[in-house]
Amino acid sequence: MGGARASRSGSKARVKEEVQRWRTATPEKPEVLMVGTCRKRISQLKTAFKFCIEDEFIPASLNPIIKLPAQGAPRERCLTLEELAALLREADNPLTPYHIRIAFHLAIRTGQRQSAIKALDWSHVDFVNGVIKFRDTERPDERSKKRRTNIPLDADLRAILEEAYENRDDTCTRVISWNGRPVANLYGGFKSLYRRAGVEGLHLHDLRRSAATFVHASTGGDMKAAASFLGDTEIMAAKHYVHSAPETLREPVNALSAFIRAAKAA
Repeated sequence: MGGARASRSGSKARVKEEVQRWRTATPEKPEVLMVGTCRKRISQLKTAFKFCIEDEFIPASLNPIIKLPAQGAPRERCLTLEELAALLREADNPLTPYHIRIAFHLAIRTGQRQSAIKALDWSHVDFVNGVIKFRDTERPDERSKKRRTNIPLDADLRAILEEAYENRDDTCTRVISWNGRPVANLYGGFKSLYRRAGVEGLHLHDLRRSAATFVHASTGGDMKAAASFLGDTEIMAAKHYVHSAPETLREPVNALSAFIRAAKAA
């Protein structure tokens, strides 16, 4: 009984802490005010009401009827090789803002999410051992199942980051910075990059999906390699990220064809 009370007390303390964070939030802290999609936020609201009723913050009679909007179709946008080439050319164009160039190369070459790329400090880039320590960018209070992966530096990305390090602004420790300040949002810069490259219907997160798909294709259809690259399970990688090229299905298709031929001859 005592354990249950302690658990409830701990839960209430966490709720009070979250409420205090919300009350003291400012426009400079968008992570507190705007997180997730509209559907996700409504789902969190339903969960909050359920929690408050279970812990007797409010009576059950005050529980509102909240209907979630229909879940949209899953995004399946993935870059073609031609689109990737166009984006790479435009990213290296001198007219492209330097921080967008670096952010794009990090996104497509590491497959990391926007939050991890924006949180990357120069202290996380280990040039000596040749690794980007994305795991160290996670905040201690970050309660998320979306783990980040340490990514080795290949020769091309090392050269790009070494150049960026030489040209860095000493007043800011972030890899992605502008005028000596961390970049809060990459949306506008990437949207302009896509437009100049002539690539339509692309979101920043689609770069993560594309990177995973390219890893999967270049390793002969190795789903484990793609999942390891993303820091996700094979099930999640297959469900949400990897778009198998038809050629990677050649072996199972041939096996099925042989089975059908054998059945036909029986």
